Amino acid sequence: MAFVGGSQDKKNLNVELNLMPVFDVLAVCICFLLMTVVWIQVGMIKTSQSMGGQSQSETKTSPSVWVTIDEKSNVEFSFKNLNQQNLNEQARQFAKKSEVSFKSQGGQISTERINNFVQGLKNSGIETVLVVPAANTSYNTIIEIMDSFKSAGLLNIGITPL
Repeated sequence: MAFVGGSQDKKNLNVELNLMPVFDVLAVCICFLLMTVVWIQVGMIKTSQSMGGQSQSETKTSPSVWVTIDEKSNVEFSFKNLNQQNLNEQARQFAKKSEVSFKSQGGQISTERINNFVQGLKNSGIETVLVVPAANTSYNTIIEIMDSFKSAGLLNIGITPL
């Protein structure tokens, strides 16, 4: 038995700790951990480098479209290594020029005209689409162009750095 303060009185030194707040904090931490793991998986996008990862001799030349957006939101399509036999009539007429331009109307791109043109490229054998935005191009414009290619079934889409 222990004596406190030198007096002869016996005091009980058993103290009960309240562990409920510790368990509450632990439960909150576990819930937070589980929720962040789920959101990390949902927020992932599968990406790969479609061009420039290999040396020139290892890189195969595949049909590609370069979409350039200038400061006035004009959109220009440039074709590289394109087989024109697989294009529909409208896209073939445009592709003969090797560059196709769509002028913006009041700073806004003509989404309908671009979608129609991109749908014409659907079975053309194009494997890669590269979007080259200007410094002041809005994200909305870039996403609209990428969506039009994605809806046409072209999934290898990239954005070049400024």
